[in-house]
Amino acid sequence: MSTCPSVLPRFTDRRSDIEELPLELFEEILSFLDIPSIKRLDLASPVFHATCLPHFFRNLALHGDRRPAPKFLDDFKGWTPVPCLRKVELESLKEDISADLLPWCTKTGSVKVDGCPIGNTAILPSLNVLRVLELANLTFSSIVDYFELLASLSQTVNELKVRRITFRESESTWIVGRRIEIERLETDSDADLAPLLRDDCPVSILSLRVASLQQPNLRDLEDLVRRTPLLIDLSIDIDGSQAPSPVTRTTFPTFLLTLLSIHSDDPAPLEELTITFPIRAASNPSVFQDFVAALTRPRFWNLKTLNLRMLAPLFYAAPEFHQRFDRWTEQFELEIEAARTGPMINVTAAMNLISSVKWTTNANPRKYFLLTNEFEEQRRQS
Repeated sequence: MSTCPSVLPRFTDRRSDIEELPLELFEEILSFLDIPSIKRLDLASPVFHATCLPHFFRNLALHGDRRPAPKFLDDFKGWTPVPCLRKVELESLKEDISADLLPWCTKTGSVKVDGCPIGNTAILPSLNVLRVLELANLTFSSIVDYFELLASLSQTVNELKVRRITFRESESTWIVGRRIEIERLETDSDADLAPLLRDDCPVSILSLRVASLQQPNLRDLEDLVRRTPLLIDLSIDIDGSQAPSPVTRTTFPTFLLTLLSIHSDDPAPLEELTITFPIRAASNPSVFQDFVAALTRPRFWNLKTLNLRMLAPLFYAAPEFHQRFDRWTEQFELEIEAARTGPMINVTAAMNLISSVKWTTNANPRKYFLLTNEFEEQRRQS
């Protein structure tokens, strides 16, 4: 919660008896107050301000258009920095404010830097309790600079989200050094995932437990699954509505069956699998018969939950399509139950409607036209 200029403290030199209270006792009093009361008390004196501020000023979100950085810097000019921030989000800034911001966030546990000058990442190596880091829409000079930043992170980091990271130089070599171990990973594309799988990457995925991947390259996906013996929750978005990638150039059936055939028949720790894909794939019975057969293999013995997210055009909101979808889901569950000898899998299936604007904007227009005709033909026959 940020502080606006109209409520910034205006103190006098007079000192009250309550200001002489031991800090421990004053902290105990604060623990019984709500946020509005603490904010009012914060305005009473500089002594109160230094103690109260960390109790309510914990999250900072700056946006280049809505909450510009110069406004924040002007509001806090002259104030002694207090390392009270626990969550910082910088988005679309035009300035590098790392030097001014750092004293406020040395105890920050979550940081997002999205579409800002790369200099704003200079605060990251000094955050010794950082746990969650999101880097988005950033351009590094080279992958070496990117790896240098990752190598400088505190080893407390266990969740990494990278989205649309680019490099001015495509080929660079990094000498392997210090590594950080992450347990959670999110990527937006195969281009985000690939650098993290390089042998010289300072990020280790050996302890990875949760991964959410959009449009992964099939080879990279195989590599990730093979190298993550502790992975228990995997989400894969292969909806085809994003920009073209190696996955969208692979037919969905081939991708799905290859995914399920990854590695060996040794039981994997995977407990939850979520797959997002175009609904037209469900119209191919042989694909899902093979899908059911794959789920009966020992490799998926520990799988407890299977989430299927099928993307469909808006006209699938019609009742007849929902009825057909429910029948398909019920039949799919019955086939798994009949074929599987191990523990049962809880199957959840959802149909997510997407407007034709998204399909025509992000997907191949010709493919969308053919897809729409296919759906229309199915609707006429139902």
